[in-house]
Amino acid sequence: HTQKNRLMDTVAVVEEPKAEQPSEDSNSAHTLSTKIISDSLSKLGQTSNGLNFAYTKASLSNLNLKDIDAISATVHLEELYLDNNQLVQLSAMKTLKNLVTLDVSRNKLDTILDLGGLIPMNLEFVNFSDNRIDAINDLSPFKCLRSLRLDGNNISKIEGISNLKVLKVLSLKKNNLTKIEGLGQLSIRELYLSHNKITSLKGIEDIKGTLEILDMQDNLTNNCSPIETLTKLRVLNLADNQITDMSQSVYLLKIKALSELSITGNMICDHNPDYFRITMLYRIPQLTKLNDKEVSAKEIVKAQNAHGADEQMRADVYKKYFSEIQ
Repeated sequence: HTQKNRLMDTVAVVEEPKAEQPSEDSNSAHTLSTKIISDSLSKLGQTSNGLNFAYTKASLSNLNLKDIDAISATVHLEELYLDNNQLVQLSAMKTLKNLVTLDVSRNKLDTILDLGGLIPMNLEFVNFSDNRIDAINDLSPFKCLRSLRLDGNNISKIEGISNLKVLKVLSLKKNNLTKIEGLGQLSIRELYLSHNKITSLKGIEDIKGTLEILDMQDNLTNNCSPIETLTKLRVLNLADNQITDMSQSVYLLKIKALSELSITGNMICDHNPDYFRITMLYRIPQLTKLNDKEVSAKEIVKAQNAHGADEQMRADVYKKYFSEIQ
């Protein structure tokens, strides 16, 4: 690691005493050392002032870390991966002003982006999934956030993000949400809310002009009407909800951009899935994938034959000649 240590002015250049070997017990919490940091570095690039070179990425996943004080010396880091450790606080990151990507999923954190008072002005991609977060604190100062992932926490309300004007991806899977709210006038393109307890899609219209992907799998909704406002929606997952009435599909017809739809696990299609599939392919002919299965040209023809002009002609003939026959 001689070359690496020369290039990283992020870690003090002093010879450390010989470190003790980590315990073989995989459950013991480790303390981050400069050697571990050095081993984790990659992606050589220019420093923010353009005068030097430094490693800008550190991968410190799955190390059972609890103490990361040594990370404060790595001031040029732009990407930091600390997922699957035992972290309870991130104050040691208060010097990492160049961060663009931060992944601290699968730790023991209870607050989002509490970095010892630091607000990295270029921070864009954040993952705090699978921690111990009960509420979304005010994230307004982090104005450059483009992707925020908070899956697998205990969050019951969408809040604290209404001023994140460049936020494009929001993921809150596997939380305790019961409604869609707090989106303000955001320009979100991808919204992942699967495995919650959401009973209504009301509130989704706040981002009707930008939303392209909506994942609502495994919730409690039975009314699709708010979806008809999402004119740019391409991918929709409504699997495992409580949609029982075929008439709900009418709200999908206005979404001309819709190309992928999953609605399996609802009574609307479980009774006769083959008939449902053909009917939906006739009503929404631009679909390329339905219920996680690619749509074939043969199915398109079959849908047109079953529900197209020929069907209307047969109905007209029956009405004209046989409707009075008991």
